[in-house]
Amino acid sequence: MACQYCFAEGGSYGQTPGLMSEEVARRAIDLLAAAPYEGMKHIAFFGGEPLMNIPILEFILAYGREVIGDKTKLGFMVSTNGTKLTETVTDLLSRHHVSIQVSVDGTRELQNRLRPLRGNGDSFNAVARNLDSARRIAGNIHGRATVTNLCPDALDLTVQLMSLGFDSVSLQPVHGSRTLELDDTQMTQFVEGYRIMARRGLSRKVSWLKGCVERVARRARAEQFCGAGLRGLTVATDGNFYVCHRLIPLPEFRVGDVRDGVNTEKLVDIFKGKQGVDVSLVCTSCMFRHMCGGGCLAENFLENGDIREPWTMRCLLTKGVCQAALDAYLDQHYCNESLETAPDAEVAAAGGGDDPG
Repeated sequence: MACQYCFAEGGSYGQTPGLMSEEVARRAIDLLAAAPYEGMKHIAFFGGEPLMNIPILEFILAYGREVIGDKTKLGFMVSTNGTKLTETVTDLLSRHHVSIQVSVDGTRELQNRLRPLRGNGDSFNAVARNLDSARRIAGNIHGRATVTNLCPDALDLTVQLMSLGFDSVSLQPVHGSRTLELDDTQMTQFVEGYRIMARRGLSRKVSWLKGCVERVARRARAEQFCGAGLRGLTVATDGNFYVCHRLIPLPEFRVGDVRDGVNTEKLVDIFKGKQGVDVSLVCTSCMFRHMCGGGCLAENFLENGDIREPWTMRCLLTKGVCQAALDAYLDQHYCNESLETAPDAEVAAAGGGDDPG
């Protein structure tokens, strides 16, 4: 594809294009296997387009299972544009219990405008013809849309993706493409869409909302937006480790390679005094900081030069999503409590309590 907003410069990340070798893959898995963590480990395939390198993907699936363990010990996820998600490939992924995420930006018009095939081919058709068979073989397929100013309505985009057959979706605003980024008014519209979906009981279908609701229910505190650098690393095709795939090929975020291992001193230095969300003055005054985790480290750095100074537009969105999640949790909690204490006749009239909406 030739995505109009691609931060990875078509998959090269500003470097010489190339595919990962078996040696790099093997060394990376060996290091993951040796990592002193008792819980479940994860490998995510990202690109470019990871399904362009099927031989190495097959090797990683087999070797990962061999040296780390079954699906209770090692989880796999692939993020694909869907063009190469054939029945054969989907069967391979399904047999190895790989979670599948397909990036689609909505209707035919939006998809072909934002994510055309190279040479301006019809990418919508190329993806749509694979989705039906993929869902039949693998079951749940997750859809992801990059949100631009061409369609900032979160509810509309969710409906578009679900009409394609996705069981769950995620929506993330574009970053780094000034001509397509949302302005303040459009971001407010985007947030409103999340609020409406929460009120309509769709929080279980929209991953960010679902995650926030679950965090509230568990009373869990987030100290970081994601696991970049602290719970996981990116392995580039050449074997170099980076804190995050969004920060390839910046040398200040290169933290070793698969041959010599992780440069722990540099990694510690990057996060020195910045492990927790409370170190940012902006975040300290925000009531949602422990639901949010301080924003995407890469977006923060690329906007403000500091991994802990949040991108203003991300703040606006996150506050809205967190508030919507709180509303959804309170709706569910209130309805469940009401039904538990209601007379039998009222419980029956309310559907037996199975539908919190």
